[in-house]
Amino acid sequence: IRKQYIEKAFQLRLEGMSFRSIAKILKDDGLRANTKQQGVVSQSQMETMLKNSFYFGVMKYDGGTHPHKYEPIITKQLFDSVQAINDVRNIERNKTLTKQSYTFQGILKCATCGCSYSSYVKKGRVYMRCTKSKEGVICNQPPTSEETLLPQVTELLEKLAITEQVVNQVLDILKKGHDDIQLYYQTAISETRDKIDRLNKKMDMLYDDRLDGRITTNEYDIYVTKYKKDKDELDKKLIDYTNNDKSFVVTAEYLLKLAQNANQIFNSSQPAQKNKILRTLLANCKINQKRLQLNLLQPFSSLVSDSKSQNWLGRPDSNRQPRS
Repeated sequence: IRKQYIEKAFQLRLEGMSFRSIAKILKDDGLRANTKQQGVVSQSQMETMLKNSFYFGVMKYDGGTHPHKYEPIITKQLFDSVQAINDVRNIERNKTLTKQSYTFQGILKCATCGCSYSSYVKKGRVYMRCTKSKEGVICNQPPTSEETLLPQVTELLEKLAITEQVVNQVLDILKKGHDDIQLYYQTAISETRDKIDRLNKKMDMLYDDRLDGRITTNEYDIYVTKYKKDKDELDKKLIDYTNNDKSFVVTAEYLLKLAQNANQIFNSSQPAQKNKILRTLLANCKINQKRLQLNLLQPFSSLVSDSKSQNWLGRPDSNRQPRS
C-alpha cells in the first residue's frame, strides 16, 4: 500500500515541490508514518524518505551500500534525478544566496519598446516594470503587480489538458527528441555528484592524517584549499546541469505530466520553480497595459489547439527539442 505513496512522493519532488508540500499532499491522500502510533509524516521524515536508496534496491549497513532482496519501488534514474534536486537546494541554502527569485524573471518583454521587465518588492508585494533601457524610445507602459498577472497564466494553463488515451500516443513521440539529451545530463549530474563525494572523503582522510600527525598543519591547509576550490567548481557545475532547461526536469514524462496538471503544479510551486515551468512552456512573451501576450511552445500549443482532434500527433515539424 505504501508503494504508491513513495512513488508519488518522488514524482512530486521531481516536479520541484518542497518536502513540506509533499508531506501535506500525501497526508491528505491518507499516508501515515510507519510507526506504532501511525502519526502524520513530518517534513523531516519526508526528506529522509526521499534520500533513502532502499527504494531503488540498495541498503546501507556496515559503512557501505549493498543490494537487497526486495523488489525496487522506483528506478535508480528517478532516485538520482531527485538527489540532484536535493543537492542544488542544499548548495543554494548553504551558500545563503540572497538573490530573490521571481515568477516572471527573464521571461517578459515590453510590447511597446521591447525591453525586459524587471521585478521588485514593495510593501511585501512583487511588482514588475519595464526597464526602459532603450535610448530615444518613449514607453508609457505602467508597472503592474504579479498578482494581476498570475490569473492570466492560470487561464492559459487550464486549457492544457490531455486524456489518458492521448498520453500513451504522445509519450513515444516526445521521448525520441528528449532521451538522448536527457541521458547526457543525467550522466553528467551523476558523475559530478560522485566527484564531489570523492573530494569530501579525501578531505575527511586529510583531517584524520593531520590529527594523527601523518601530515603537517601547513600541508593540510594546502591540500584542503585546493580540494575546496575543486569542490566549489563542481558545485557550480552541478547547479548548471540541474538548472539547465535541457536537464532532467524536461523529460518526456515530465512534459506530459505538466500538460496534464500544469495549473496544479504551477500554483503549488515556489517562484523559482514557477519560473522554470514558464520557461518550459512559453517563448517570446510580452506584456501590454497589464495584459500578458503568452505564446506556448510545441507540443503544448498543439495540445491546446488540437486536444480534441489529436491531429498534432502526426506533425513532423513539431518542436521536440528542449530549449537551449
